[in-house]
Amino acid sequence: MIPNEFYIIVVYLHGINNYFNKKIIKQVTTLLNHITLTIYILMAFGFILNLTERHISILTLFITIA
Repeated sequence: MIPNEFYIIVVYLHGINNYFNKKIIKQVTTLLNHITLTIYILMAFGFILNLTERHISILTLFITIA
């Protein structure tokens, strides 16, 4: 069983990489859609349900910054 933290780190790295490579507004919107889709996929597998409030706060903060 892969720990939930692994999936969160993957989402962060994927988001940060795309955020710095694509600074055009249209592409940032695509990035946010990417992150949202990834989160939906994780939720579908039930990973989000097991996260602590700290992880959810960090995730919310990251999305707000992006």
